[in-house]
Amino acid sequence: MRSFATFAVVASGILLAACARTPPPTQDVTVSLATLSCDQAFTTSRAKPVGLDPEDPVAIEFDIQHSSPCKLDTASNKQLYEVVRLPSADSPYLLTISSPKIGGSAFAPTVATLSQTEDVRRIYAHDAFLNRGNKLSLSIEAAPEDRFLVVSSHADIVGDQRSEITTHITSQSHYNAVSGISTNLYYGSESQRGYTMSYTGKVIVTTMPAPSRALEPPSSRPSTEKR
Repeated sequence: MRSFATFAVVASGILLAACARTPPPTQDVTVSLATLSCDQAFTTSRAKPVGLDPEDPVAIEFDIQHSSPCKLDTASNKQLYEVVRLPSADSPYLLTISSPKIGGSAFAPTVATLSQTEDVRRIYAHDAFLNRGNKLSLSIEAAPEDRFLVVSSHADIVGDQRSEITTHITSQSHYNAVSGISTNLYYGSESQRGYTMSYTGKVIVTTMPAPSRALEPPSSRPSTEKR
């Protein structure tokens, strides 16, 4: 029995040590596409489909990487991209495009919606994406006429180095045996991190139903009578 307990303790120690040595996730920082050949137009032949659930969010996750299609923009800059086939819908719905900051890299995003005939309907440049903690995110209302979503890298900001300050809040509970009262103490610390805008990175596209816009009828108030 003792040898089994000793083995369990040793095994637990090995597992904890392995977890402690696990490095944080990283992704490549790509700041040059000089060796890639690019087309003049988008292609939707490899579009990734995303569904739409009337009650719950639906998400797909993919990587924009060196093997992704490459296209020249209007200024002849190269950009990597992927295409998402949007769901068929009878009414507008919410569409969120986000990209996590991983390691020292962040994808430099821009998106466009296309019609069924692949005509550009709307374009959202990189400055439309908001900094949401550990990710860049954009939420828009998609219309039934939006049939494709093109997520591409934005050459104008690739290579930019950015830094930000993050705040970490921790808490510790203290119990006073005399008074029988527990007190929570909160501690805050700040750290600075940097990241480089990249041609490549991870992207998450999420669809969800739009909130109801029906007007609620005014609540009936009880009548008061003077006596």
